[in-house]
Amino acid sequence: MGIIVALLAGCIQFMVIYHNRAERFDAIINNVDTYLKSYFHDLRETIDGLQPLVDQPCENIDSGLTSHAAFSPNVRAFLLVKNGVVFCSSATGAMNTPLTQLIPAIDILRSGTRRDDLLLSSAEAEAVDIVHKATNTQKPEDTVERILDLFAKTKNNAEFVEITRKKGSFY
Repeated sequence: MGIIVALLAGCIQFMVIYHNRAERFDAIINNVDTYLKSYFHDLRETIDGLQPLVDQPCENIDSGLTSHAAFSPNVRAFLLVKNGVVFCSSATGAMNTPLTQLIPAIDILRSGTRRDDLLLSSAEAEAVDIVHKATNTQKPEDTVERILDLFAKTKNNAEFVEITRKKGSFY
């Protein structure tokens, strides 16, 4: 009888600990969600306030742009871009530099470091390999179009994985 009581008490204690942990986790998730919503709301308001400045010469607005950056949380600098060319920076003032020179395009295929093998089932990993092989040999624009077409034709991820694996190719 003592063993049953001890097991029952242990189970109850485990359930209480698990429940408390779940509540703390939910609270953390809610706090992060609230923070991110607030952060991106503030950032959106700042960007909306800066948008009209794109039509003005940098000399007229660089001090205001600098103060916007100084009082925006987690913002290092603002760049005003028109037709793909940065013409004003909150950090350096007037400039005439193509945006691609300052912020080179990111090649996700070459820069990826995520361990998909730890996140995916074997079927999902096989489908991802098929997609990766196809994207390495095609133009990115064509690949995106093909992915969007296939997404539109499938109801969920499982169906997408199944179709990709059955075909053995992405195209």
